[in-house]
Amino acid sequence: MKRFILYLLSAVTAASAASLSGNAQSIRPASGRPVLYASVGEQLTRYEINVADATLTRQETVTLPDPVQYVWPHPSKKYLYVAWSKDMSGAHAGVSAFTIDPSSGRLSPHGDPIALAHRPVHLTVDPSATHVLVAYNNPSGVSVHLLKPDGTLGSEVRQAASPDGGIYAHQIRVDPSGQMAILVTRGNGPTSTKADGRMPMLLRPALVGN
Repeated sequence: MKRFILYLLSAVTAASAASLSGNAQSIRPASGRPVLYASVGEQLTRYEINVADATLTRQETVTLPDPVQYVWPHPSKKYLYVAWSKDMSGAHAGVSAFTIDPSSGRLSPHGDPIALAHRPVHLTVDPSATHVLVAYNNPSGVSVHLLKPDGTLGSEVRQAASPDGGIYAHQIRVDPSGQMAILVTRGNGPTSTKADGRMPMLLRPALVGN
C-alpha cells in the first residue's frame, strides 16, 4: 500500500450554514447520456437528463439505511459512494457503495456498507481510487477508508495521531497528485463571548496511510 501525506487546510469561507433537504450529483455513464442522482431523506433517485430541452425524467429509487448526506462517484464512473446518517448526532451513520449500470446509470448495491463514528458531511475518492476520505463537522475531522480493487469499501486507515480538523469541517478533496488532501472548514459565527467567532486559518500535516 502506498504512503501519502494529508494536509489539513482549515479555511475561512464566506458561506453561512444552510439546512438542505436533499443532495444531488450528476454523472455521464459510458452510454454518453448524462444522469442525475438526487436525494430526499433516505431516497436516492435517478433522473435521465434530456439535454436538448433541459428536462428531467424520474426513474427508479434506491433506499439507504438513513438520510443521504453526500454522494461521490468513483474515478472510473463504475461505482457511486453514498454517505448517510440518522440525524445530526451521527448515532447511526455509514457509507454504501453502488455499481452504476454503464448503459443507463441504474444503481445496484455493491458489497457491504461501512459504519462511521460520526455524521458525514462530505466524502471524496482519491485519484488512484484506493481510498475514500470522509469529512465530519462534529467533531470536526476526517477519516480515511480503503477501497478494494473491485470498488467495494474496506477498513478504516487508522492514524498514528488524530489530524487537526479545525472548526466545522465542511469539504474534503484530494490533489490530482494523490499526495495531498485539503479539508475546508467553515468555522462558527460570532457568539456572546467571541465577537469574531471561531474561523481560523491553519495548515497541519498528518500521515494518512501506508
